[in-house]
Amino acid sequence: MAIDRSLRAMAVAAKRCPEGHSWREIADGIGQKSWKRCRAWFLRWPKGEQAGACPICHRAGSSFEEHGNYAEATVTDERITTLDELLARCAVDLETWAVRDWGVKKWEVGAKIKEGHLEWTAGALDGHLTYKGLGVQDLWSVWAKFIRRAPVQILPAVQPAMVAVSWAAPADKERAGAKRAFVICDCQFGFRKRVRDAKLVPFHDRRVLDVALQICEDEQPDLILFLGDTADLADWSGKFIKEPSFYFTTQPMVLEVPWWLAQFRERCQDARIVVSQGNHEARMPNALLTHLAAAYGLRAADELELPPQMSLPRLWALHQLGVEWAGGYPDDEVWLSPWLRAKHGNKASAQPGGTARAQLVAGVSTIFAHAHRKESASAIVMAQGGPRTIHAYSPGCACHRDGRMPGHKRDDNWQQGLGLVAFTEDGMFAAQDTEVVEGRAIWGGRVYEARERLGDLQRDLPGWNW
Repeated sequence: MAIDRSLRAMAVAAKRCPEGHSWREIADGIGQKSWKRCRAWFLRWPKGEQAGACPICHRAGSSFEEHGNYAEATVTDERITTLDELLARCAVDLETWAVRDWGVKKWEVGAKIKEGHLEWTAGALDGHLTYKGLGVQDLWSVWAKFIRRAPVQILPAVQPAMVAVSWAAPADKERAGAKRAFVICDCQFGFRKRVRDAKLVPFHDRRVLDVALQICEDEQPDLILFLGDTADLADWSGKFIKEPSFYFTTQPMVLEVPWWLAQFRERCQDARIVVSQGNHEARMPNALLTHLAAAYGLRAADELELPPQMSLPRLWALHQLGVEWAGGYPDDEVWLSPWLRAKHGNKASAQPGGTARAQLVAGVSTIFAHAHRKESASAIVMAQGGPRTIHAYSPGCACHRDGRMPGHKRDDNWQQGLGLVAFTEDGMFAAQDTEVVEGRAIWGGRVYEARERLGDLQRDLPGWNW
């Protein structure tokens, strides 16, 4: 029945067309053998009910496509040779659309020349038609571009995340023994958008993040450090040629990062959570200073106390999550004690262990990222009261290492890993870490396995091709 109604609507629309199509032309145009059936459909169609656009004219090559505040129309028909005729064929509402530009193309093709006279007599076609060989026929194509007279609002390419998490800072309380900081490095939140289906392929490994979430829920650390390059921002880079697959991937990144941060906040209510700025996060302010300096540092009149509008701490709504931002890369230091600092780092040696050794020159223990490797090194420094041991430590990265990352090769010396650092005010330091292999990790004698989180992400953040 649905097919019958669709065919009936096509017949009615074709008969109502101002081009004046005959019943036989209508029957041929919609694939029906009987033109009388088409006429019966038309006669039984409810008066005043819409039937849509003429299928014959649209099939002949007319189109009208809207793209936000812009539109394009094209008609390929030897009978349509002017702008006014295009506007009539495509039924363009000139109260809504204004013509920006238009043009006509004409070309010649070979065609059979026909002469004759045909007319309908008593429901039958009568007359004669004579073919006089081959000749030349003119073909026409008319196009036009339009803009809305009253523009409609278009959602910005990047807008802040909406975070529905209720959190209050915990009351200060004394903790016996060492404090503990859980370390997550180089998540590289970002995407490639596949050309064939716009599927978002993540740079960040959700399996590593879910394992980290489970361990934090069990360990309840005092501090959770996202130690830089939490975002990749491939589409903001001014150093490399941007692939088309990076275009318009900032917004889904802006939404997914606080989705994960909210889960860490919900499961570790008493923890201090800090996100450090790495060299990749620095791409956003650098791009603004280079290409749109007037937008750098702008704040809304009613949000002067919050970070600038076009900045990651504001876009991620960190103030709603009780998450701190350690900016100022490469000086993004978070001091955990007078003898221990955490920072993203701006050094990366090709030699295993080389990046850790380079951190020892500071004379204090350093938790670092940037190298995407598990590294540690120790050294003795002279201090008041005698020699002291300092440490440099990185647990590895939380991004994919299968070659999908921009500028990364599968055989690069990267390791996925997570770490927990215990420390005291007087400089004692002890690190525990684990490598994450295909979403599995051993921690405290227990095997942690990542849960499938894609369904949760799709449910909580609908409308994106995760």
